[in-house]
Amino acid sequence: MVHSLTMDCVQKAETLIADPSADTMRYASLQLRMGIEYLFYELIPLYQEELPDDITTTKWQPREIIDALLECDPYADKDGRVAIGSPVTDGQSITPTIVKDVKAPNKRILKQHYHRLGSYLHAPVSLVQPDIGKWLADLGKTIDCLKEYKDNQVLINIRPLVEIPCDCGRTIKRNRKGVDATGEMQCPSPDCRAVFDVSLDKNNTRYTLRQASYHCPYCRTQNFVPVHRLSDGVPINCVMCNCRVVVRSGFDFQPLDGEPDSESMA
Repeated sequence: MVHSLTMDCVQKAETLIADPSADTMRYASLQLRMGIEYLFYELIPLYQEELPDDITTTKWQPREIIDALLECDPYADKDGRVAIGSPVTDGQSITPTIVKDVKAPNKRILKQHYHRLGSYLHAPVSLVQPDIGKWLADLGKTIDCLKEYKDNQVLINIRPLVEIPCDCGRTIKRNRKGVDATGEMQCPSPDCRAVFDVSLDKNNTRYTLRQASYHCPYCRTQNFVPVHRLSDGVPINCVMCNCRVVVRSGFDFQPLDGEPDSESMA
């Protein structure tokens, strides 16, 4: 059942705060934070083809999950409605037979509820306990918010997919809207993570492996290296002389006070 885990958390929180105390409200805060997390986590299976394979082991915070979902679909945090009806013939109007609401979790929930309740789960530095009345009010606001997520709603991810082959042999899949927004696709395999620059038109998908270049300091040959293989301290062999260079990250100094003087830059 959709949102059932979240609704279970809400019911437990309401039971806990029926007799409010610092301890019961702390446990209620934990239940409601878990309820918010479930809203985000239950979306992961819908985007399994597009998300990194290790999403559930490397990213667990709701903010990270929603950021990853928005990379796949810029509208993943927007509410919507799904209507299903009979085929339309000439002269007939659409009469949907099934209408379901899509209630999407978003960053506002994290800011207004998840993080606020999290502040009550730590020992106060001042050694003064939180105001019980304000705490109870914050719990009530979170409960009202989560009750907007009902079991008669649906989870859905209907989208046109863009598919491109990766050098590792895997097929990378991404929502077309996500590709239009970012212009890139990345292999979901944690052992690869190749990045491709992608452009779309009505009939064609053009893609190129994203690479960085450097001139070998020994033979001056220009080398091209896929960016997903670049990491601080990684050695790279020149394609011409086979001499090695090492990748080092560094600082980039950029002018802040207007255009730089061309003579001083020479």
